[in-house]
Amino acid sequence: GILPSFRSFVIPLFFLITMIKNMRSGAPNLFKEGSRHFSGLETVVLKNIQACVDLASITRTSMGPTGMNKMVINYLQKLFITSDAATIIKEMEVVHPAAKMVVLAAGMQQKEIGDGSNFVVIFAGELCQMAEDMIHEGHHTRDIVTGYNMALKKSLEILDELVVRTEVDLKNVEVLSRGMRAAVSAKLYGYEDFLCELIAKACCTVMPKESFNFAVDNVRVCKVVGGQVYGSEMISGMVLDRMVEGNVHKVKDAKIALFVGSVDTSSTETKGTVLLKDAEQLLKYNIGEEQMMEKIIQQFADLGVNVVISGSNVSDMAMHFLEKHKILVLRVSSKFELRRVCRTIKCRPHVQFGPAEKEYLGHCSRVYVREIGATKVTVFEQSEMNSSVATVLVRGSTQNIVDDVERAVDDGVNIVKAMSKDARFLAGGGAVEIELSRRLQTFGSEESSIAQYSIKKFAEALEVIPRALAESSGMNQTAIVSDLFAAHNSDEKDCSHVGVDIEAGKIGNMVSKDILDLHIAKRTALKLATDAVTTIIRVDQMIMAKAAGGPKMGQKKGHWDQED
Repeated sequence: GILPSFRSFVIPLFFLITMIKNMRSGAPNLFKEGSRHFSGLETVVLKNIQACVDLASITRTSMGPTGMNKMVINYLQKLFITSDAATIIKEMEVVHPAAKMVVLAAGMQQKEIGDGSNFVVIFAGELCQMAEDMIHEGHHTRDIVTGYNMALKKSLEILDELVVRTEVDLKNVEVLSRGMRAAVSAKLYGYEDFLCELIAKACCTVMPKESFNFAVDNVRVCKVVGGQVYGSEMISGMVLDRMVEGNVHKVKDAKIALFVGSVDTSSTETKGTVLLKDAEQLLKYNIGEEQMMEKIIQQFADLGVNVVISGSNVSDMAMHFLEKHKILVLRVSSKFELRRVCRTIKCRPHVQFGPAEKEYLGHCSRVYVREIGATKVTVFEQSEMNSSVATVLVRGSTQNIVDDVERAVDDGVNIVKAMSKDARFLAGGGAVEIELSRRLQTFGSEESSIAQYSIKKFAEALEVIPRALAESSGMNQTAIVSDLFAAHNSDEKDCSHVGVDIEAGKIGNMVSKDILDLHIAKRTALKLATDAVTTIIRVDQMIMAKAAGGPKMGQKKGHWDQED
């Protein structure tokens, strides 16, 4: 009787002691071997903050038109030399989980607006730096987050008061050119006047009646290395960097039949066996195939088709009859390019090769081969009134310059897309940031709670933009910032328009120089940066599972191009 009662006492006691031991040895015993667990202010919060500050210090020197280039070699050993923060961050492959949140915020800014990703990274880094200072002073992270959110809410209210211009006519080349000037000059300083006009013309060509339906994908870029940037041009229609198949190189008033598959006689998917008893049967078999092909191509000619596009290969027999009827032949292997060609010529693709249907045919003013430098391209040119796709043909002496021009074109087109949603503009060159900072300092002084300290730090963090612009231009950043505050505190007219004038090397009126920032871009950037930082500083523990073994998965699927 004693033994069972002894067991019922000892066994629970043993488990209790084991549990206490496990509790003493901490959380790692909860997880698999190889897992890592961090907690505490020094180990987690401050380390995360430091990672974001380090990330911001990389892109900070690339801010503005005179920003420095970065040389990035990605995991595929591809070289990028650029000052475009979105490209730098994307190709760097940041692995730190906290810094990755800032990278995701910058990526979202690039996706939504197409400009301002550097602002997100730099401002988030500066907010983190200010949060670190406050933590060292003894502030709780909850109070910092509350203050930052209050400051953000107030900032968005102030932004609406600082609007300097609202554009209405988005079909005017001059209006679009003025709106994208600041974004394009930040990518390619010195070429902005020429490029802005080029991009604006392309956007106006494809601008629908209702401007909010503007599609970024309708402005294409074709890169041809050689010549100089001023040799770039806008073509109403589409340019494909490939040659035609036959000897016909030029067609006017083109009627186009497009086939997704190959231009060849249909054959069975499985093996087909034909029993031929003598040479005469073999001859008849070949003649029958030829007659069938000629009949189909004769039908093309009767319909007036003078261009055939194939998504796959073109057989020699088909080529012979197409040449005979003076039909231009082009192979387009990318299904995405086929889709864009369909949009350009307004046609429906034939899934299988066979007689063409009249309602499926497309039309184009001119299809011709053109030699640019040493590269031959095929141009589908539409009249400007009738074109749904426009192409910017980019020239440049090196691949890096051509890539930079492409990024500038992408940014310009994205700015037009953002303008179609909200065409309000703010003064650029750090003018808005200084005015926000000044008004938030006043708002912080009026706040009685402990959040006033983080509101003032938020205001101080906004100074980083004019500082970065001054630093990258070789000016004295402290002197420039103090001059800006003095100008903004004065009672002069348009004092809130004063920003960093990079060309003059001093402060100046940004609105008169057409250096403007999109209201929607600044608003989104402030929200994303603040959300990322408040999320990061509220993290107090990190639990990392053991990384899975095996080879690294590919980052991209198949041979998709970057737009799809």
